[in-house]
Amino acid sequence: MHTLWKGAISFGLVTIPVKLHAATEDKGIKLRQIHNKCKKPIKQEKVCPICNEDVDSKSIVKGYKYATDRFVVITNVELEGLKSDIEEKSVEIVEFVKLKEIDPVYFDKTYYLAADSNGSKAYALLREALAKSKKIGIAKITIRSKERLAA
Repeated sequence: MHTLWKGAISFGLVTIPVKLHAATEDKGIKLRQIHNKCKKPIKQEKVCPICNEDVDSKSIVKGYKYATDRFVVITNVELEGLKSDIEEKSVEIVEFVKLKEIDPVYFDKTYYLAADSNGSKAYALLREALAKSKKIGIAKITIRSKERLAA
């Protein structure tokens, strides 16, 4: 199982180096669209529906839709600035709660968190304390530039 992410668990003044592994793997079959006549993959053309023109990659920008047919354009520089703000590699525990207090409908993906180098003892101590107290940590974690809540 390969490491998806490396960072640290933090709460208070405690920091424990950890690594994240996927607990499940997508084994689905991925199909491509091919031309029936020659059996070759088809291209996905980029065409503006208003101008009816082919659009090259230099003419494409990113935008956020805030109303019907209304977008605010976001530059790559702005996106990079956002990334650096949330790229921190930490699992910040914000609260300790009992597992039964969380409705399973909120669970999305499952990962394994393991101690990274020099963090085994502290990680084992945290795991043991959580088991004895019958609580879990609610944390904020950033994976692939997206901040999420984790248990």
